[in-house]
Amino acid sequence: AYEEFALTWAKQEIPPMEETRHIVTQKEINETTADLYGKAEDSYKQAVKILTRLADEYEKSLVGSDSSLTQAEIIKIARDDSTLRVARRWTDRCKEKVSEVIYDIAELNFSTVTAFLQAPIPEGLDNVAEMEYRRQVLGKAITPLIQEIIDAHIRNVQESWKLGLENQWVKLSRKKILVTNNLLASEYNNLAEKSLDLYKTNLDNYISLVEQEESSSDEAAPRTISDQMANLIDFNRAFTKVTINIYKRTLDKATEQNISDPIVSETKEKMLKDLYLIAERTQSLAGLVNSNRKKYEKLFKETDKIKYEEALFTFEDNYQSFKESTQELLELGYQQAQQLQITNIWVPKIMLALVRINPEQYCSILNLKPKTEQIVSDATWQATDKYFEDWINPGFRGSWDNVDYIAENKNLFQGKLIPIWYSKIDTVGSVNDTTQINGNKLNFVNATDSLSRTIILADSISHDSLNTANQNQLFTQKIPQLSKASAKRVYFRKKFSIAGLPVAADIKLIVDDSFNLFLNGEYIASFSNSDSNWNSEHDYQITDNLVEGDNVIAIEGIDNDATGGGLIAILTIKSLPGWIDKEQQIQLETSDSKIKQNLIMDKYIIIQ
Repeated sequence: AYEEFALTWAKQEIPPMEETRHIVTQKEINETTADLYGKAEDSYKQAVKILTRLADEYEKSLVGSDSSLTQAEIIKIARDDSTLRVARRWTDRCKEKVSEVIYDIAELNFSTVTAFLQAPIPEGLDNVAEMEYRRQVLGKAITPLIQEIIDAHIRNVQESWKLGLENQWVKLSRKKILVTNNLLASEYNNLAEKSLDLYKTNLDNYISLVEQEESSSDEAAPRTISDQMANLIDFNRAFTKVTINIYKRTLDKATEQNISDPIVSETKEKMLKDLYLIAERTQSLAGLVNSNRKKYEKLFKETDKIKYEEALFTFEDNYQSFKESTQELLELGYQQAQQLQITNIWVPKIMLALVRINPEQYCSILNLKPKTEQIVSDATWQATDKYFEDWINPGFRGSWDNVDYIAENKNLFQGKLIPIWYSKIDTVGSVNDTTQINGNKLNFVNATDSLSRTIILADSISHDSLNTANQNQLFTQKIPQLSKASAKRVYFRKKFSIAGLPVAADIKLIVDDSFNLFLNGEYIASFSNSDSNWNSEHDYQITDNLVEGDNVIAIEGIDNDATGGGLIAILTIKSLPGWIDKEQQIQLETSDSKIKQNLIMDKYIIIQ
């Protein structure tokens, strides 16, 4: 009777009303229906007890006091008795109804969960308010219902164990314990994805506002969007961590309830896959944000406009947040893989990504060891005193000279680095030179000027006034004196290559007097000094600006007071040799068959 009443109550029609109110009303109906099903469950349990007791008593009466009967004979008597068979059949039927009713209670709550998930979002909410609304719905409305559903299915499994049952409802409940919990994880993962979608939209809107003319934009609008962007990064990190924790609870429940099902392996796969894909997106957005950070840093230096400075701060903050979030999520995934002994294809992907984002800390998980090398200022550096556009960029193809050492006697420095600079050819006057033309060939003379500078005589002279008929004629001519003089402003370049993944790098500089430092076309730092106390050391971290393969250090040095102290640079680089091979190996092992075939073919071609 209770079960029929529950079915009737659940099917009642709800009058037309606002959608959210309709969902709440349906939830209240489902709660009452669940109570009625609970009473039906109690009735079936009571029936099981009564029928079991009566059947046991009746079975004893059949045997009576005849102690000569064997156990096999007693079983045959019980099996052949129709009354006992009917009692046992009704007992089994009541047990099965217990499982069915408990399962129906769980499914009632599941329909409520579905309704809440499909509920419309209130209009007029901004991005952050929308995320907060969704979080509140999941946390306060759906999560408690999910827990009730799981508890009902666990109770069904436990009751079946007590009653010695194994039926379709019990099998379904075992699956539902895992599937229902994973549904909640998927919803949080959807929010994590949604937060990144909204971030990208806000990013585009923010850039559009910043680049508008000041007179046509609302000054507060960029700040509002900037705040939303920061909040969305935080939402993404929080939602992803909750997602992973829920998947972990699913696996814990499978262990607690001794559930062996393919869903367990699927849960492990889904947990690490969802995390990796989110981390991959945050890493990609970090790169995009960093590009904008560099862009507005340059614009601010060129224009000194406040809006570009604010954009620089916004993207600097977002970049650091994305980097921290990506590493934290990858660390979480790696820890879960270790604790749960997961060995699917997402584990090496996570390891590879973790080493890429923090090679110094995590290189050992791929059995890689860092290598340290130094690049110092020496005669292989190139320089010029002429400015060329794009001279700081790696793709610059200008032809420059090698630098000069400041000291003539290198031994004077007793093993220390010798300062370098660039000396230019300069005209310092002229001398009278008497040259005998012999067979139209000139015999050049060397000279020094009053400053003891080496004079380089011109390599060509005019012969307009020469009587070339007389091959041995003597004549006198003024020849320009050229000398090497240290340039005041010098542009230095040094190309170098990193064979493995860059781990860490710093550069130490001593420049007389001032300098601007660039790496791979990006501004790093500058220093300006006008007094003679120039020989202090400047240390800069440049890890983020290094790339695998070819790199270019570019330095603009300015000798303000012409003291000729020169430049000393020490670049210390730590890298991971073998990184490229390890990366290709993991990509090969985790790729689908088609990509794997292509990688194998590429490797074969390279070897050949």
